[in-house]
Amino acid sequence: MTNWETFGKNVILLAAAILVFRRKALLCRFITEKMQWVVSLYTFLYVFALAFYCYYSLPLLDFRPYKIGQNILKGMTIPEGAKPSVYESIFILEKNGQKQEFTLENYPDSTWTFIDTKTSLKEKGYEPPIHDFSMISVTTGEDLTEDVLTDVGYTFLLVAHRIEEADDSNIDLINEIYDYSVEHKYKFYCLTSSPEEQIELWKDKTGAEYPFCQMDDIALKTMVRSNPGLMLIKNGTILNKWSDENIPDEYVLTDKLDKLDLGKQKPVSDARTIGYVFLWFIVPLLLVLSVDVLIVRRSDRRKAGLKKLGDSGPREEEKED
Repeated sequence: MTNWETFGKNVILLAAAILVFRRKALLCRFITEKMQWVVSLYTFLYVFALAFYCYYSLPLLDFRPYKIGQNILKGMTIPEGAKPSVYESIFILEKNGQKQEFTLENYPDSTWTFIDTKTSLKEKGYEPPIHDFSMISVTTGEDLTEDVLTDVGYTFLLVAHRIEEADDSNIDLINEIYDYSVEHKYKFYCLTSSPEEQIELWKDKTGAEYPFCQMDDIALKTMVRSNPGLMLIKNGTILNKWSDENIPDEYVLTDKLDKLDLGKQKPVSDARTIGYVFLWFIVPLLLVLSVDVLIVRRSDRRKAGLKKLGDSGPREEEKED
């Protein structure tokens, strides 16, 4: 949605909320006022817990082009006959205190120090879902994109859009994954948009020995909503993703990936996920509604009946007198 479409949607929702608030007396009440606070409290706690889980782990529903099961290479493919957009990658490097911009065609030798990279749109055309996935080796300046996406073996991609802001609390697990990759001859790359000096600081701080590649910052944020996050791909297809809080450890990596469930594509069903989220919300509310109907309302009716009998008793005595 565009910004104006989002604004229009919010205006409509706000108007509907105001209307409901002003006409709340006309609403059909499904639960008594005595139990209303329970529903409100549970709804607040549920929303908070769901948001915290998605923040701590990864979003339950992934609508991005890098969701599990997607093939990155296929997502980069332009349909036959469609006119592609023309992009140009600009690399900013420094030598002897002088910064200069280069493209892939005139990328300089290793005497230059990498500073930053940016991508510019030269000509607008059909834009595939994935259009900015480009892995440039920090060491050699070589474009490794095709080599990685067409590899029939397993590849781990450590995604850290800004390496200087990445959480290093689980760095031991990341290093173990790299050692595991080396042992079983799997590829392992760290993707970042940070400059080379920040990469060197990360290496010094964490003891990282894995190779680094440069990639567009927005693309990295789209791939994994965690800094860092880990992605497992094979032949360009995304098999699994983890936040830094649930990276697999040595107790899971007990054999080669093709012999472990970890090496198989994680089953993902949006319909099933939505169903679970709905059930976790609605089932406790149904229990509260049952308590309200079977206990609270019965108690209220019983009290009302006793009160009615109490009021009618004195009147009958007055008639007898």
